[in-house]
Amino acid sequence: MSPILADNGFDVQNAGPARTARLMGMHSNAVLQRLDRITQLLGSAWRDSESFFRIAVAVRLHTRSEALRSSSHPLRHT
Repeated sequence: MSPILADNGFDVQNAGPARTARLMGMHSNAVLQRLDRITQLLGSAWRDSESFFRIAVAVRLHTRSEALRSSSHPLRHT
């Protein structure tokens, strides 16, 4: 999963590559290159508000499930 789209990434920064780069300690060109790659994989419609929302929710759910899987949380499925 791309950290660009993770919890503190692109969506939280209001889709701002420069702010995302600063937050992640990356160069803004690196963020732009990763966003271009996402566009190659998903098509340009991923930035539409409904698609962007769905992707952001899916990324957050994935991140949370990974954290839950790696923890000793009582709700963890084995």
